[in-house]
Amino acid sequence: MPKVHSIRMATVLMAGGVSLAAMQQAQAAGFQLKEQSAQSQGNAFAGATATASDLSTIYFNPAGMTRLKHSGMDTNISYIVPSSTLSLENSSNPTAGAGTPLGNGNGGDAGGGVFVPAFYGMYSYDEDLKFGLSINTPFGLATEYDAGWAGRYHGLKSEIQSINVTPSVAYRINRNLSIGAGISMQYVEAELTKAVTDVGSANIANDGKSSLQGDDIGFGGRIGLLYEFNDATRVGASYQSRVRHNLKGEVEYKGLSAATIGALNGAGKQSVTHGASAKLVTPDIFSIGVSHDLNEKWTVLGEASRTQWSTFKHLQVLDNNGVEDENIYQNYQASHFVALGATYRHDKHNTFRFGMAFDEGAVETEHRTVRIPDADRYWLSVGYGYTADNFDVNIGYSYIKAADASLYESNTGTDGMISGTYDSDVNILAVNATWKF
Repeated sequence: MPKVHSIRMATVLMAGGVSLAAMQQAQAAGFQLKEQSAQSQGNAFAGATATASDLSTIYFNPAGMTRLKHSGMDTNISYIVPSSTLSLENSSNPTAGAGTPLGNGNGGDAGGGVFVPAFYGMYSYDEDLKFGLSINTPFGLATEYDAGWAGRYHGLKSEIQSINVTPSVAYRINRNLSIGAGISMQYVEAELTKAVTDVGSANIANDGKSSLQGDDIGFGGRIGLLYEFNDATRVGASYQSRVRHNLKGEVEYKGLSAATIGALNGAGKQSVTHGASAKLVTPDIFSIGVSHDLNEKWTVLGEASRTQWSTFKHLQVLDNNGVEDENIYQNYQASHFVALGATYRHDKHNTFRFGMAFDEGAVETEHRTVRIPDADRYWLSVGYGYTADNFDVNIGYSYIKAADASLYESNTGTDGMISGTYDSDVNILAVNATWKF
């Protein structure tokens, strides 16, 4: 049975030396990750741009730091348990006659829980000026299938990892308006593998394997503003810029016959490796949020965001001579996220949160691929928070149901055809601890 492992974040948090580990699936459109705050998780991220009540505002809207009185640090851990099954309908071999099936491997259940941390720190210079630091993984995904599955010529492993380190500053201009900004250093690493037919072998069952690996560091920015109409109502807006990457690494072909290896300029070798590059642009994200206190007990929240996924049309892999080695079409389009939530303060120590959201997929049915089988998602969330004088703890839980995702991927000349329907859902439990000093 194929297993789908999703994002692996290979870095170390500044505090505690916590390794960022592998995650199953991106829990937002495309390969965007929203899991950055247990508090916001409880509200399905409704009001994340406007609430500004914990240190995760450094990520969602740096201007919100002006609402935080104390310096502090925050560690957030999300435990994500997805399930995804492909109901295989049909497949065909790229070298045999049309309709020749490629086995019964259909993807199976992609379950398996993993931990995903995030880190925040803030220094309060005075009431109006704040400095912050966030370490997050805003984008990432990996799918990995068994070697013999029916879609192996379209993809075996597809992994994209990103790590953002963002120092930020916020300043209160007047009693109503605050602004904030940050500079992001983004590391991206990608690995793409698939089976390849061995044209030098008389047995079409003799698959080889191609593997592309590359990485890059790029820079971007984040800006935000927070407008407080009064003590009860505020609106936040933020913009996270796109980041351009030129991934550089290598492509390796192995497991092929001597004749095929020879045709790839690898005579007498077991494999062929050459340099390669590919351009990748992570998208802009525009967000706006609102928070309104109905009374001392209840707050209502709203959030809307647009992720400009049209930056990710394809991943073109070039060799050292600038000749195209592979072109992986994705044809993503801009996606939208909307959320509504509410917070109930039982007393000064205990807070309860609720939320629901709709997260639009970034790909239309005709462009969906086995590498990233994206689809619309529906969220339901609850959360709880305990507040002490110098210490806060929050727990958030979300259940996400993805719409059934039809798949028809065909390139009969090189990859064959596969069709079916993905059925997916996700359970997420997030916990954070904040220390104020």
